[in-house]
Amino acid sequence: MKLLNAIGETYILLKDYPKALRYLNEQKSICESNGNIEALAYAKKDIAVVFEEMDQLDSAWYYVQLAIDDFQKTGREEPQTYQTLGNIKMKSGNNAEALNFYQSGLKIAINNNERRASAEAYNKIATFYKKINQPDSGIYYARKGLEESQLISQKKTLQEAAALLSELYDRKIRKLIPHNKMIRKSHCDI
Repeated sequence: MKLLNAIGETYILLKDYPKALRYLNEQKSICESNGNIEALAYAKKDIAVVFEEMDQLDSAWYYVQLAIDDFQKTGREEPQTYQTLGNIKMKSGNNAEALNFYQSGLKIAINNNERRASAEAYNKIATFYKKINQPDSGIYYARKGLEESQLISQKKTLQEAAALLSELYDRKIRKLIPHNKMIRKSHCDI
């Protein structure tokens, strides 16, 4: 089961969605026949990710809801399902709900002591604030993502957080340049 999931997730990273779906649906079929609810939930979660990345938001929403139901049957919550819900809402133009889902995922990751998921959630929230042009909030969450990533030596989320910080600081500096020119001009006029 884990092998099929790992292959499916690899194809997601490679953006080869047809292959990802093939392996994840195979995992889903096997889990449905042998009753492995937790592995079934992960398969559905990843199928939702594929559909979300392909902008098939109705299908993504359907599968993420199925995954949440299956995770609840195992007595746990998976923070990444809430990130997928946030992505769906963000793509749908509902920023407030997107942020609520991202924050729910972060809270669950912290409560479950899942540092990798916490780092991903901090970065997701930083990205959210970057998209809505609130660099100060984005910087705060990107720093938290960087700190969390450093604690667990997670290269992927560390690089993501560092890139976010670079972009956010660059935006902030660019905003200050016109203001700085006005100040210099007013000093010259005096």
